[in-house]
Amino acid sequence: EEQFMLDYVSDVELSHPTTQHLILKGTQMYLIGFTLMAVIAAVNGALSITGNNTNTLRIILIVVEYSILGIMMTISFWLYPAYITSEKGMKMISEKYSDECAAWEAANPDHEWSKL
Repeated sequence: EEQFMLDYVSDVELSHPTTQHLILKGTQMYLIGFTLMAVIAAVNGALSITGNNTNTLRIILIVVEYSILGIMMTISFWLYPAYITSEKGMKMISEKYSDECAAWEAANPDHEWSKL
């Protein structure tokens, strides 16, 4: 299991401020998104138990629920990483985490990310 992750990213790369930022924002987004999905599922279940749920409403709620999942995946795997690796995103990271980036680069001067 440990080797599996090392094939993709090292501990040094996991400690980079950009990686830490992506992990933080992804976790926050999924926490909010899954909470919304749970609320929608609870409403759907409550309506079904009380007999107030129509087939159309049930389908609409399920579509909304899975749309949230699709939106979260699109943002976390495509849109946000594309933004972070853009010039505007790199500028935001360097401004927001200037001290952390400098400390990481000082600790890892030979790493290819230190040369960017």
